[in-house]
Amino acid sequence: MVDKNTGGKYPAPYAILDCVRFGLKNPSGDDKFKHERESFAKLADTNESAALIGIFDGMTSLKKHPYGEQTHPVKNVGVIGAGLMGAGIAQISAEKGYEVVLKDRDNASIGRGIEYATDNWKKKR
Repeated sequence: MVDKNTGGKYPAPYAILDCVRFGLKNPSGDDKFKHERESFAKLADTNESAALIGIFDGMTSLKKHPYGEQTHPVKNVGVIGAGLMGAGIAQISAEKGYEVVLKDRDNASIGRGIEYATDNWKKKR
């Protein structure tokens, strides 16, 4: 399963399995924690770790934009798709005070999205 998901290109899943095996074989004492710390330190110094950190940093920097100050306030939000993600986005947007228009392929789908958001609001009360 690990090979299928990682293509064998990431050392961390194998190190995690090794740590779990070691912990199960050595349930008492602090040796299992020392083994985990040492495994983590080795992983942190790999090329894969550096590459993944670079990807994370790059994606984070892309989220920052040079658009300047907002020229007019946003009052309305349109969400296309009333599934789990769309309904959640619509819910949070409504909670923040935006007028929300929820669109989907049919009224039944929109109804399920509204029901999802409504049920979440009931749970918060």
